[in-house]
Amino acid sequence: MDAGSLTKSFFEAFSRRDLDTMSSMLAEDVSHRMPGDVPAMESRNEVLTMYRTIFEAIGDAQQGVFDMVAEGNMVAFTVSAPGGDEPVAAIFHEWSDDGKLLRYRGYANTAPPGFDN
Repeated sequence: MDAGSLTKSFFEAFSRRDLDTMSSMLAEDVSHRMPGDVPAMESRNEVLTMYRTIFEAIGDAQQGVFDMVAEGNMVAFTVSAPGGDEPVAAIFHEWSDDGKLLRYRGYANTAPPGFDN
């Protein structure tokens, strides 16, 4: 399976709140960084604990995935806030050759003051 398809499958599992599938897609030593003051996570268990917390906080609200670009084992895309319809963060995934998420990097999508796009 290609990296773009893996990322789509991961977010489909996220949308279903399917932690078993998400867990099966994470490397044991996944490196996970989110924007803001969220501590770095370096294991599958830490990441799954974080997703459980997110699911409790957002309830049934869904995130949208936009502008996905995949090349090799890398995928870049943007996501909306839960329940939103505009991109608010950029995310990068790096997948292993055997379909495990190795690295997750999230970045807040904020424009500098006075910047119009």
